Amino acid sequence: MSLQLRPFSKDQSDALARRPVWPLLAVAIAAVVIGIIALGQYVWKQQRVTSLEQECRLSRDKGDWAAVARLAAIWADVRPHDADPWIFLAQAAESQGSLQRAAEYLDKLPDTDPKTIPALLERVDLLFGDLGQPLEAAKTCERILLID
Repeated sequence: MSLQLRPFSKDQSDALARRPVWPLLAVAIAAVVIGIIALGQYVWKQQRVTSLEQECRLSRDKGDWAAVARLAAIWADVRPHDADPWIFLAQAAESQGSLQRAAEYLDKLPDTDPKTIPALLERVDLLFGDLGQPLEAAKTCERILLID
């Protein structure tokens, strides 16, 4: 059994030539618009994160821990998989005397960030020391070993 291809007849060729191109053009324009919107959101998010980081650092340097906590909380909502906002939140909580809350923030650190292991060691110090929670500290040690 062989496949025999026949050329289009004149009627079929004319029908293909008259086919409207506007649906294809509309799809292409929609794809470009969606791409531009996505790029714009990415750039806005990057600028927002940079701004929040700068504001957190300035507030920390001034000792305005309430502002650090407020800004870092917004930052953590925007980028929950970054270690920096959680570290700022933990520093603010510790500076305001809430060691338990600082340990809780440090527990939210992403395992993929290089800053996580040193920050988790700080959590271990808090848990073994002032908070007196050696079992939780041991779990954090185990987590560090699994990351490393």
